[in-house]
Amino acid sequence: MNNLYGQPLERELAPLMDKLLLPAVVASFSASLLLFTNPVNYFFAWVDLAFASLFLILFFLRSYVNFSVKTIAILVSITVHGAMSLVYSGLMGTGILFLLLIQVIAIVFLPRRYALLVGWGTILYLLIMTLLVQLRVLVYAEELIIKMNQGVYWGALAIGVIIFFLVSYTIISVLKDYLQKNVVELQVANEILQDANRRLQASQETVELIAYTDKLTGLPNRYKFEQMIRERQHQYGVSGFFLLFNIKGFRIINSLLGQEVGDEVLAILGTLFRSYSSRSVLVARLESDEFAGWVEGWDEQTLDDRIIEFHTDFYNRLPQRLISPRIEFFISVVAFPEEAASTDECFRKAGIALRYAKDSGSTGVMRFYPPMMENMEAELRMRKLLERAIENQDFQIHYQNKINLKTGLISGAEALARWNSPELGSVSPSDFVPVLNKYQLMIPFGKIIFEKILVELPLLKEKIGQDISVAINISPLFFLKPGFADYIIDTINAHNIVAKQVTLELTEDVFIEDISKIGRIITRLRVAGIKISLDDFGKGFSSLHYMSRITLDELKVDKSFVDDICCDKKSFGLFSSICNLAQILDFKVVAEGVESQEQVDELKKTTCDMVQGFFFARPEPL
Repeated sequence: MNNLYGQPLERELAPLMDKLLLPAVVASFSASLLLFTNPVNYFFAWVDLAFASLFLILFFLRSYVNFSVKTIAILVSITVHGAMSLVYSGLMGTGILFLLLIQVIAIVFLPRRYALLVGWGTILYLLIMTLLVQLRVLVYAEELIIKMNQGVYWGALAIGVIIFFLVSYTIISVLKDYLQKNVVELQVANEILQDANRRLQASQETVELIAYTDKLTGLPNRYKFEQMIRERQHQYGVSGFFLLFNIKGFRIINSLLGQEVGDEVLAILGTLFRSYSSRSVLVARLESDEFAGWVEGWDEQTLDDRIIEFHTDFYNRLPQRLISPRIEFFISVVAFPEEAASTDECFRKAGIALRYAKDSGSTGVMRFYPPMMENMEAELRMRKLLERAIENQDFQIHYQNKINLKTGLISGAEALARWNSPELGSVSPSDFVPVLNKYQLMIPFGKIIFEKILVELPLLKEKIGQDISVAINISPLFFLKPGFADYIIDTINAHNIVAKQVTLELTEDVFIEDISKIGRIITRLRVAGIKISLDDFGKGFSSLHYMSRITLDELKVDKSFVDDICCDKKSFGLFSSICNLAQILDFKVVAEGVESQEQVDELKKTTCDMVQGFFFARPEPL
């Protein structure tokens, strides 16, 4: 019992025990003096004097005697005194008070198991005394009643009461102070804990806001959006519409107007969509310019009306400088649960419908229809067949002559890729080229076609003339691949081809990227002697911005400008203006899609240099 508690409470009780030693000395010494006045009580007087001496020694050596020894000494002294008092004086003495004091001290100073042992020991002692008296084993003399009239006994009883009061008061006061101190500390700790919890909750909310919110638009991101609509869709009887939004030509906005303008448009959309958000309307930004929406409680007419309102609200929020060119949206819609029974199915089917909207150029609302899924499966099948065709190089090259409009002689040819699939038969480029672009197959395809053309170029020269050049279509993905210029130059040199006999045809789509980057690539190619032609001019987003900054060799005007040149003065005037502009910029002009003599006659009235079309020759293999 070196350490009764082994906890902070013992440190609080040790000073209390030291304070009790001195009152114990005084009380025991006073009791002994009082008892010495009556010779009958000499034995008890000497016992009290012995205990007074013991307590005095413990008091002077209190710094060297541990807490357990002091506790046991006090308990033993009080126990002996109480037991003897009960035997000698019965209920007339101080024995009962000392037994009560033993219980108090044991409860306070001893561990629970020892306190219980001492407490039940005192009770057992009283029960034994009761039994002895009842059996007349212990009989008290009548003189005890006489002693009731003697002040000495009342004095002893008073001293016992005083000791009981002082000890009980001191112990309980210290414990009270200790408990109050701990209560205050607990309150402070509780306040600190609550403050920490508040900060932790605020931190968690901030982390969740960052993790689940798109910084630019303030809308939920894809992960949070999926969580929210899954919760909504899992509720019984819920129905609604799932929507995907995509800005038409967003890359062009970034290219021509700058990324800051693109971000501004996205921020305006975010503000607008947040104003719509409610329990039944959820909108999120998925990535780049793609947004997703979920609405409940609307019928199809309400949906159509709200989409019209969305367009109006958006254009009203745009600054005047962004009104033109008009910003439009591709929008797809899937009904839940009629057309899609889960969140994943909503995303998949709405994504298919959105692709159809982009492919068709439709800026209206594109609803999902089952045939779209069938077409998607057909597209995936074509993808697998194209991958195999690329691996086996199962493509052919057809050539269409380009005619010098002034001399009528062949000035070159355009190389056109053809695919004759064993499973699908002859597949039009308009069908397989989009699949190549969509599934990142254009670069390996482009390399195969380019190298095959270089291999066949000597044969082409033998067939149509040694001084001709061959025009090769290059996709934006291929053109923008790092190392493209090095690959083209090295491959031409490896096949011993004269670089000036190779013309690379680029579409306007390539200019949606960084103009300075495009300019560096083109300059590198032209320095090597390779010619650059801008194909399908006028079909896309024709802009003087890039034409004034990029040096080209040739401008191929789209067929749509040639179709009505014979019967429409505006078409003729527009085509003629393009030729004049090209002449100023020192570009050669090629008219595509010429199919009649009348068109040729009209073209001769302009400064057009070359023509190409079915009227002169259809694409043919060597």
